Amino acid sequence: MVKTSVESGSILICLDGFKQGGTQQAFINILPDLTSKFSRVYVLIIQKSERDLELPNLPNLISLKFDSKRTLDLKLFISLFFLLRKDKPQLILSSMFRSFA
Repeated sequence: MVKTSVESGSILICLDGFKQGGTQQAFINILPDLTSKFSRVYVLIIQKSERDLELPNLPNLISLKFDSKRTLDLKLFISLFFLLRKDKPQLILSSMFRSFA
């Protein structure tokens, strides 16, 4: 069964970076499908770079880019806390190679 209506919930995708790589390319490939199933799709990039891949221009795609050198960054933590508290995403996908502090 194919679901065609957009759910009212949201999804959060959390990545440590968005440079060229297999995981990042896979997320780019599934973003159109996710934006058709969820009303809001957040892509949180912990460490932005000049060599980041381009995100597609989709109507309900919201990108949040931080320049954090460490995973446990106070600004990142506070922003993530308020996002989770306000929106309460139904699903969180995370692919973080750099999982140390």
